[in-house]
Amino acid sequence: LAAEGEACVGKGGEDMFTTSTERSIEEINDASGLDLHNPECASIVIDSAKDVVWALLGTPGKLKEYNPFVRRSKARGKKSAWKPNGSKKQKKLWWDSMTFHNGERHKRWIHTWIEGVGYDLHVGPEPPIGYVSWRLREISKNSEGSPRTEVVVRVRQTMPRFFDDATRAALRQRWVERDVAGYLRSLTLGVKHRIETGEKLTPENLEWKMPGLGHVGAR
Repeated sequence: LAAEGEACVGKGGEDMFTTSTERSIEEINDASGLDLHNPECASIVIDSAKDVVWALLGTPGKLKEYNPFVRRSKARGKKSAWKPNGSKKQKKLWWDSMTFHNGERHKRWIHTWIEGVGYDLHVGPEPPIGYVSWRLREISKNSEGSPRTEVVVRVRQTMPRFFDDATRAALRQRWVERDVAGYLRSLTLGVKHRIETGEKLTPENLEWKMPGLGHVGAR
């Protein structure tokens, strides 16, 4: 997991997220009256071609297949709506919903799409509670000559601006240092497990959990 304030870089040391990504997130967030945490990141290398990984991450309705904390997910609108053309009508369709094992529900509103590479989204309900970005990159082949892909996921959580410094520090310690680190690690491991084994996530093959969101096997 990248330390606070570090750039979210790939294995080769390059920044995986452009300044245009930052501007897009900050423009959306400015209207919410919230402050943004520094980015928190996790990366993992998967023994598979990038197009295979993209087929999982870039297809609507597959969130449950790789997120161990999600009990149910549903894409809204048509699949083509996940590839925005800038129209207001299409943007209204461009979201999905997720329900965690503890019953908590959220929507994911996707606002930047880079075909075959990644996308940026914010998590609701409104105002956003955080911003999530996914990026994929082909890297050198493994020792057997098979393709490998690096997956990087980045989160920027929000904080009400009226909180005092002590409250902000306490919430940051709870949300970021404990919750987000464990969540991102489990999330990337979920992607790796689904791609490399072909198995669906079950309580038997996953033992990860995150405080507040419930065990992957909870009902």
